[in-house]
Amino acid sequence: MNASNPKPECLHAHISGLSYDKVLAIQKTAVSKLKNTPESPFYLFTVEHNPVFTLGRNADKSNLLFPEAHIKAQNAEIIQTDRGGDVTFHGPGQIVAYPILNLKILKLPLKKYIGLLEKTMIDTLVTCGISAISRPGLTGVWVGNEKIGSIGVHVSKWISYHGLALNINTGLQWFQMINPCGLNNIRMTSVEKLRGNHADFSGACSRLISAFSMNFKVTIRETSLDRISRPEYPKWLKTRLPKIGSSLYVSGLLKKLNLHSVCQSAKCPNIFECFGKKTAAFMILGNACTRQCSFCSVDHTLYQSGMNGKLDENEPQRVAQAIKKMKLAHSVITSVTRDDLPDKGAGQFCLTVREIRNLCPDTVIEILTPDFCGIRELVEKAISSNPHIFNHNLETVPRLYNKVRPQASYRRSLEVLDMAKKSKPEIITKSGLMAGVGETREEIIRVLKDLRAVKCDAVTIGQYLKPDRNCMDVARFVDPREFQEYKKIADELGFRYAACGPFVRSSYRAEEIKLARQTGTQS
Repeated sequence: MNASNPKPECLHAHISGLSYDKVLAIQKTAVSKLKNTPESPFYLFTVEHNPVFTLGRNADKSNLLFPEAHIKAQNAEIIQTDRGGDVTFHGPGQIVAYPILNLKILKLPLKKYIGLLEKTMIDTLVTCGISAISRPGLTGVWVGNEKIGSIGVHVSKWISYHGLALNINTGLQWFQMINPCGLNNIRMTSVEKLRGNHADFSGACSRLISAFSMNFKVTIRETSLDRISRPEYPKWLKTRLPKIGSSLYVSGLLKKLNLHSVCQSAKCPNIFECFGKKTAAFMILGNACTRQCSFCSVDHTLYQSGMNGKLDENEPQRVAQAIKKMKLAHSVITSVTRDDLPDKGAGQFCLTVREIRNLCPDTVIEILTPDFCGIRELVEKAISSNPHIFNHNLETVPRLYNKVRPQASYRRSLEVLDMAKKSKPEIITKSGLMAGVGETREEIIRVLKDLRAVKCDAVTIGQYLKPDRNCMDVARFVDPREFQEYKKIADELGFRYAACGPFVRSSYRAEEIKLARQTGTQS
């Protein structure tokens, strides 16, 4: 709300083609924004669902008049929801509207809120030439003894979601499979049935939005679904972009030498800062991964389309050339996972480190490797050229591996770190974790203890941020104070280096780790 426009702003988006669960997830993202950011605008989603029967919190399943298997055989979903009310149907030809509003700001008690939803449907029907009413003691909108509009809402800490459903061209046969809203012998109707001819769904939807704007005294502004579904970041996750001159130099150099960086392929939030400081984490073995972790945006479809077994033999030399041109004091070499290669890419790590040593003898070399399928000989091969730091990320806690790293194993990754340390006791071992994917504080601490049990020297813990829409959602944004606590615990457990914070990544500011020279590791 601002001085020139006293009405609260309400962003509207029309949704089609998404499952009920995905639409509900979008609603909950908007709810979270209103809870966490008081100045956030309100939201209104209008939806035309695929056939779905939804059951409210206290719904009686006996109001489904056919066996669930029969209903599902009609290509309809049955979903338990957290709204009020009993069972209802949503489907093609029905306007479903989900207002996400702060009822406290609007000064609307629940009963008045439901009344305004009913009035919005009644006003919309008037524009369709139909006179409808609300009935005392029953929610929804009626034409005579037939129901044409339903309401089912949920309010949490004054924030509303779920909403209303108005039948325009809806197939009424669907309602014969249920006792609508838990009422026996109720008949449903639609604008099309009452008028005897086809009703304009799109026009009715526009008129409903106008009626909603008038009744709730909000200003409607159209927006994209992408903007709404994007989570609202807390203030500690907002930062200024640095000057882009050096960033353009680094990205141009990588392109010229036909190299990949994990900064670009994984859409790292620190890319402009790191490129601006002429630093980068080089990603060898191509840019197509043989695994599909739910947190990572690195492409796996390119591999599926025919990159099996291919290897760029000149890549190690080009990486070394780039490091020399950038005058790096600390280089990070990582890779995609290449389970298709006989040595899983371990040989390419070894060759790359040797090329860097030959061309840049003063550069500290850190390798961030995949798990090499847990094969000891391959771990030893990767470190046979003596990198200063061996890094392998656990990424998350054991309980979440099936969700986050379904083709990996927590125990195997821990063993890889153990293998590296036992093979070369002088090497610095390092690992990284993401916070905010559904783990608990106690689980993070348990992982830190497991890492120290295999004599891991350094650890990084940072906030998971969803890199694109195909990746898993952020479960929560971790408060910086919690990261400070993890740092303190890591120090107490004996880690020689621990970086913990919202923007920390496994290779972020890696040049700050001075362990290689502090411990006298030979270059």
